Amino acid sequence: MPSPITALDLITDAFLEAGIFAAGETLSADDSAFGLGKLSRLLDAWDAEKLNTFASAFLNFTIVPNVQPLTIGQAAEITSASLTSNVATYIAKNSYKVGDVVDTSGCQTAALNVTGYQVIAATATQFQLAIINANIASESESGALAVYTTITPPNFATATQRPARIENANIILNNVTPHVKCALRLRDADWWAANSVPQVPSALPTDLYYSPEWPNGKLFLWPEPTTNYLLELEVWINLADIASLTYPFFLPQGYRDAVTYTLAESLCPSYGRQLDPTLAAAGQRARAAIRKLNSASPTISTADPGIPRGNRGRNYFNWLNGTTIAPR
Repeated sequence: MPSPITALDLITDAFLEAGIFAAGETLSADDSAFGLGKLSRLLDAWDAEKLNTFASAFLNFTIVPNVQPLTIGQAAEITSASLTSNVATYIAKNSYKVGDVVDTSGCQTAALNVTGYQVIAATATQFQLAIINANIASESESGALAVYTTITPPNFATATQRPARIENANIILNNVTPHVKCALRLRDADWWAANSVPQVPSALPTDLYYSPEWPNGKLFLWPEPTTNYLLELEVWINLADIASLTYPFFLPQGYRDAVTYTLAESLCPSYGRQLDPTLAAAGQRARAAIRKLNSASPTISTADPGIPRGNRGRNYFNWLNGTTIAPR
């Protein structure tokens, strides 16, 4: 497995492929920052296209009974927190960068729950806030979250943005051994709007309507669940948020070329350069390579081997015995 490169490595390669800089030249801070913004926008756009999504993920959440709708969205799950010399350290997987304004909630000690505080330092596994208070020893947290300020903490926290789409969903009966999966029917907005009794209570929902609102998506389970079973969702894997130039870029085979060439194409007009046909062709080939892997033919079936039934009121030929059959 190859070692991950940094976002700056990829951005530098894109500038070279576009012919904006030559090999050996060092990108200025402004050019690097502009390239990082372009890269983040590119990956954000790709998250909305299934052909650019390399896999699906199965996420499990514990249902909150008697809540409709349940929300799902990006939040950092805090596993522990401490406060030393007016610097609070939160252990959580995150994509925050210095200057981001966040809220924290659910920590055991009230002083660690804050609103509208700027991040003063961050890595992929922790972030820090400046809080003037007495020292607090490291404490384990359960259910504590950090979100961008003004965003309501979701019922279900995801490491990246809320799912663009839900492919499949199951209720998992976790009170029996082995666990049993009960498939949910995925419904649309018209079905939910036509539901005359949306709040019928039941231990076991049968249907799910997902509204991909922003920044938190909304999950409408019907009947409304009264038991805290597990909810399993199959969702597209989002491409990672790029928080800084040192952030590791680590994706499956083919994505490095596809992202590099596409980023190079998008940089050309910003720097007043004509898109080189060779670069455009390379980008098309690289994108086709990953999209081919992500594009599968749907499973289909017919009434007979290869021949669907139905004659629309006309005679039809029975290929099995060579006779012509009149409509009934």
